[in-house]
Amino acid sequence: MGGETEQQISGWTVDTLHVYINRLIVEHEKFFRALFSEKDLRDNQRFEAQQLALKEALLAQEKLVNAALLASQTAVNKTDDAVGERFKTVNEFRGTLEDQARNLMPRQEALAIFAAQSDKIDKLEQRVQEINLQIRDIGGRARGINEGFGYIIGAIGVITAIIAIVLPRL
Repeated sequence: MGGETEQQISGWTVDTLHVYINRLIVEHEKFFRALFSEKDLRDNQRFEAQQLALKEALLAQEKLVNAALLASQTAVNKTDDAVGERFKTVNEFRGTLEDQARNLMPRQEALAIFAAQSDKIDKLEQRVQEINLQIRDIGGRARGINEGFGYIIGAIGVITAIIAIVLPRL
């Protein structure tokens, strides 16, 4: 063992210790640079994979929304056709009732029948309005989903920017 009290002097000096510690620091820097380089590569690969998965999910979601909108539009068209047919039937029925009122029935009975038919028409109009509101609601949900994905993509971008700023400082 070397030391101040021994007769034999050790080979370590302040200069050799300085060189040794500097060499250790350089080796550790190389090691950590390589380690962080590998981590950056893995992080970039993960990020790209997540972006690809997100794009695919958004495309799938868009296809589903488009299919739902198409189905709802088809349903609305069928409902409109059915309502049109019902209105035609109602109008024909009104004509028949007018003929009967003029020819067979007293006026009070005819008025009662017209009032009943008006209520039915109002109910049909309410149903058409409800269907239109449901269609608007579906469209709003689709927009909300798209906006939600926009927020998610924005958050991922902010996190990526923070990581890109913080990692080089480490």
